Amino acid sequence: MSIAWNWFVSQDYWVIFVGVSLIPVASSLVLFWVGTRPFVAALVRPPDIAMAYLGTITLLFALFSAFMMDDIWRRESRVVEIITQEALSIQSIIDLSDTCGAPCGAIRANAQRYAQLLVDHEWNIEWSEQSPLAHKELVSMVPLLGTLDKDAAVSNAVRSGLYAGYRDLQQQHTERYAIITFDMAPHRWIMVTLLGVLTQIALMTLHAGRPNALATVLCVFTVAFISMLTYTASLAWPTADETVLPPALLQRILPAG
Repeated sequence: MSIAWNWFVSQDYWVIFVGVSLIPVASSLVLFWVGTRPFVAALVRPPDIAMAYLGTITLLFALFSAFMMDDIWRRESRVVEIITQEALSIQSIIDLSDTCGAPCGAIRANAQRYAQLLVDHEWNIEWSEQSPLAHKELVSMVPLLGTLDKDAAVSNAVRSGLYAGYRDLQQQHTERYAIITFDMAPHRWIMVTLLGVLTQIALMTLHAGRPNALATVLCVFTVAFISMLTYTASLAWPTADETVLPPALLQRILPAG
């Protein structure tokens, strides 16, 4: 189920819109038909139902929606932070390589090629899996760093800084991949959908036997219901790319030309 959900939230906006609209629209049509039956109005007796009953249901719906949106926005912000940290780590490796000179030239070129592969394959909205090319380029930095251990011309400070930069890149890449592939917990959307349908039921009980009023409230809430589900589902897949980086930083870490 998690795999299917992660696939769904990575689709185009219109696919998400159609998918999340099915239950709210179907339930509103069924409830309108039920609410216009005379025996239902006689059974539920809308005048005897307090408005506080509706407020209890809608409060739960609003709270769950708010918590879910907060989690999505936090993940989006964290992906932006990680991309920025990756770019700064690459810049640090390049700067240290420049101070090192010729012995670190291969490491500098490696870091720039890795940055280019990230831009081409991972720092984009469609990214959903690890790029073998980017991973291979990052791992290939290890033997290059190993050659510095045998070069007396490279200071310990530069060597330590380059190793630290490599470790940071590994950690940042792993965290970014974990966030992107994180199980988006589809049960949360199921819970919000259930609470939304319960709110529709509450609206039906308050306006049973009054077709015009029932149609109005169901239409208004269903539109809001669908809009909320579509918006949260479309944002569930982080959409950060290299455009979050300052142009000067991006130019610095990419190969010339």
